[in-house]
Amino acid sequence: MRHLAWTNLKRHRHSTLIGAVAAGVLIALAYAVGALIDMRPLMHATGSVLEDSRLMPAVMTLAWILLLIFIVAFLIYLNTLLLARRTEELDMYRLLGMPSSRLGGVLIWEALMTGAAALVIGLVGGVLLSKLLAMALVRLMGFQTAVGIQWSLQIAGQLIGLFLLVYLIVGAVNAAFVRTLGHQRGRRAEAQHLPPRLSGWQVVLACAGMLLVGWSAIGTGNYFAWVRPLRQLTGLPGWGQLGLLTFCGILGTYLVFRQSLPAAAFLLARWRVVRRHAKWLLAANTLYQRWRRDHFALWLITLLSTLTIAVLGSAAMLLQLGQREVENSMPLPITASVSNDALVEKKAAGLITRQAKVTTKRMVGKTTLRRQGRDDTTTTLYQVMRLSDYQRIRQWQPNLPALQVAPGQAALVLSDPAFLRRGPAQRLVNAGRQITFPADGRTLAISDLTTAFPLGSAIYFDRGLVVADSDFEAMRGVNDPLAIYWLKETAAGHRVEQQLDDQTQIDYVRYDQAVRKGSKLPTMTKDTDDSFSRSGLNVRRPMARAVDTLFGFAVFITLLMGGAVLVATACILLLKQVTHAQGRAPVRRVLWQLGMPTSQLTGVAYVTTFGVYLAPLVFASLNAFVIVHFIASATAGQTGGLVLVVWAIYSLVDLAFAWLAAQLTDRYG
Repeated sequence: MRHLAWTNLKRHRHSTLIGAVAAGVLIALAYAVGALIDMRPLMHATGSVLEDSRLMPAVMTLAWILLLIFIVAFLIYLNTLLLARRTEELDMYRLLGMPSSRLGGVLIWEALMTGAAALVIGLVGGVLLSKLLAMALVRLMGFQTAVGIQWSLQIAGQLIGLFLLVYLIVGAVNAAFVRTLGHQRGRRAEAQHLPPRLSGWQVVLACAGMLLVGWSAIGTGNYFAWVRPLRQLTGLPGWGQLGLLTFCGILGTYLVFRQSLPAAAFLLARWRVVRRHAKWLLAANTLYQRWRRDHFALWLITLLSTLTIAVLGSAAMLLQLGQREVENSMPLPITASVSNDALVEKKAAGLITRQAKVTTKRMVGKTTLRRQGRDDTTTTLYQVMRLSDYQRIRQWQPNLPALQVAPGQAALVLSDPAFLRRGPAQRLVNAGRQITFPADGRTLAISDLTTAFPLGSAIYFDRGLVVADSDFEAMRGVNDPLAIYWLKETAAGHRVEQQLDDQTQIDYVRYDQAVRKGSKLPTMTKDTDDSFSRSGLNVRRPMARAVDTLFGFAVFITLLMGGAVLVATACILLLKQVTHAQGRAPVRRVLWQLGMPTSQLTGVAYVTTFGVYLAPLVFASLNAFVIVHFIASATAGQTGGLVLVVWAIYSLVDLAFAWLAAQLTDRYG
């Protein structure tokens, strides 16, 4: 049995090698991740930054378990794919009189041999890959920890035991499958040649698939603009609309691969220009067969690729969003209120290189602003700042916009970008609206709006206001002095910043009914139900480091899982291409004998291979960009250059697999 199993593996060496290498790459990823979990210095460094030593190991362990589940599912699907290609061969063994028990034993030995090869490739590659993954993780999280090759006999032993068991089960399932061959005798694959014409239902379903995909993409892209009108029109809640759009997108994508793409290949083959060239006619016919026969696998790969690109793109976008949030909330090294500046000067004695003072006023104001097509009247707490102080802060905080504020006017600073919508001639919709202050009856006109808080949003109770110096002096409010500190860029300075961050105090200000009416001023108080709060001491470096660590770790996990999905889906397509080419080798040989040049046969192989790879990539990219745009709209993020870089890298890797598949198809076909 072992000899026959080895002979069969050599006979199918191309598909066996592709399957073993693909499984080996995924096992290498699993080993590298497991080894990272055992890397104690890195886990300790992460815990010290995130203030929770259990978070990263727990998430890494969860990611490792999910990766193992995915690898097992991939191996089961891969075995099903390979076994389906060998049905006639196995049936022939049975017809020649080989007992099903002996044939089942051969298949078990084949599975164990393939598993042993995959484990050798995976463990050797995993040891080498572990250092690269550790370096990537350290780099993404902004650490300076030295890393090396990670050896873990425990992880290696666990993977060997797990995957030998998986391959043993796979072999047993194959052995059980052999017993059903007699019931399937005489069945043949469905013919996939071009039909004489498309039926009416095929045309309808082909058009419906494209329409559903387009409607889902447009509807999801404009979800937040259309959700309220559609709810009023149909009574369907927002989650119901989103679920319907998702269902239509999934169904439409299935119909595209089941009907639309084969119909496009059919029409292409019937085009007079194509029919004049044997190369293009053969390519169109082959594409029709591939898209028609493998539509379910291509649809499934498209869904997985959509999810992968969307998660990778969203992770990149959220990383930028986190960094921008730190920049908006804590743009300067240390910002402190009057209740915390003494603590800073005591802790940082001898380390302060520069400091500055800015006086603001706390006042209650009432205004009506337009948001998402409706007027929103709000009475809230404002911190008012002189225009001259704002211009001085711009020297330290370059991202602040230039503001022109005349006496009787005010520039409004708030966190919600929905209030910054512009109308005709790019004029702010809310420009010219009035702010009234109950404490002194003063009214100011809004001249500009921005979401960039001077000194950072963390030092504000709610909204900010920039007014002319003369108006600031005349306004009746509570003085709220703020201090900014710069410390020496030394290890001692960094330690003091960490100590200050650990001792952050919360400021509370009175905001009861009397304050809202203006009969009392918003003075400091203890924490109550009628109070606003803020962080009275904001230290940028520890927060930025924590954000970089957290989001860098999230990006690492998404890259890891995305890489696993990319390798699995690309290898499935690669295996399908090679086995399809081997099945068509006699046809190709006949065409060559009839005089078709080898260069044209090679061109057909490349056109069909890239057609099979590009179809899922194109539709997955479309769906993923719609999802990323939806997430960006929901989180006020921006689909910037980093998202495009992630997509470009994913596409290049996928196209590299397509080129490799084309090379193998041309060689073995």
